[in-house]
Amino acid sequence: MKRSFRKAIRAKKFRKQKFLKEWEDKKANEIIQKISSDLEENLTAIRSIFGESDDLIIRRFMIGAN
Repeated sequence: MKRSFRKAIRAKKFRKQKFLKEWEDKKANEIIQKISSDLEENLTAIRSIFGESDDLIIRRFMIGAN
């Protein structure tokens, strides 16, 4: 009885890991497809992905004399 229970737990853990990997791959592909050569479009996509997260801070700064 103990072995079948352990097998069931391992199988469930394996299915969960597989699901999470597939989900992460899908999200990564969505992000890659949203990357553009336009900075404003990229910033909009990043804001839509992360939402109102306190972990993400986007700051603008100028480099150079102008």
